[in-house]
Amino acid sequence: METVITPNRLRWIVFITVTVSMTSCITNSANLYETAKPLQIAHFKQLPIPLPRKTITTVRQGAFGKSSHNEPGNQYNWDFETPLGTPVVAAEDGVVIDVWKPNRGGGCDAAYAAVAHNIKIEHTDGTVAQYVHIDTPLRSGDRVAKGQTIAHTAVNGWICYPHLHFGVYASRNNLYSSPARKTLPIYFLGIPDGIAREGDSYIVP
Repeated sequence: METVITPNRLRWIVFITVTVSMTSCITNSANLYETAKPLQIAHFKQLPIPLPRKTITTVRQGAFGKSSHNEPGNQYNWDFETPLGTPVVAAEDGVVIDVWKPNRGGGCDAAYAAVAHNIKIEHTDGTVAQYVHIDTPLRSGDRVAKGQTIAHTAVNGWICYPHLHFGVYASRNNLYSSPARKTLPIYFLGIPDGIAREGDSYIVP
C-alpha cells in the first residue's frame, strides 16, 4: 500500500524534524568547554590550578555554569571548592593591576555580588587572571612569580560555600566591567585531558 503524505502531515514532519534538530544542537553545545575537541583544546591557554600542590579541590561550578558563569563573555570561570584560608598561588608570572577590597561582608545572597574581594594580575602575554573571594596583602604594581602565594581564600561577596573563583580575561581591555568582556578557555596542567569539569574533584599536581 502506498503511503500518501498530505500537506498537513508534511508540515508536522518538518516541524518534528526541525525541533529534534534544534534540541540536538542545544544539547551538544550546552557546554562548549567540556565538550571541546582536541584540536580546540590545543589552542586553550595552559595554566595550573592556582592552589598549592596536593590540595584536593572540587569544581563546584565550571565554565558555562548555570548559576553565575553564563553571562556573555564571562563563561570561562571556575569555582574551586577549598577550605577557608587555603593559600592561593599565582598561575603565571605577572604584575598586579588591581586589588578590590571593599570590606562590605559576604554570604549566600546575591546582594553581595558586587563586593567580592579580588585581585587581577596581568601576564606577559597581556592576559589578566582574576582571583575572587580572597584576602590579599598585595597592591597594584606588585610583581609576582608563578607559584607565589598571593592570597588566601575568604568569605566575601556572593559566596555560598568556601571556594576560589578563577578566570582569565583576554586583556585589560576585556575585563568584566568592559562591554567587550572576554574570558578564555583554560587547559589546566596536570589533570586528565586538561579540562576542569563541573562536579569533578582533583588533587593539584
